Amino acid sequence: MDHPEFTADEIARGEELFKAPNEFVKGVVSIAELPDEGTPESEIPGVMADIAAASLAESGAGMFEFKVGLHSVDCEIAVVRA
Repeated sequence: MDHPEFTADEIARGEELFKAPNEFVKGVVSIAELPDEGTPESEIPGVMADIAAASLAESGAGMFEFKVGLHSVDCEIAVVRA
């Protein structure tokens, strides 16, 4: 299956991640932890990356779980890549 939005290296890294044993941590457990409603979409990827980094550091988990569908498709892709 072709995925032109991802490089071959990104796909290979993703495959490595999901083949290895991992511990997941919930990234945002309440609506209050999401970026403020007025936050510009251009800032959302950085805010979510900061939340992910803090959650991973605190828990020691190898994966960060979050849901998509709150923002535009382009913003959600940028969040995943951040």
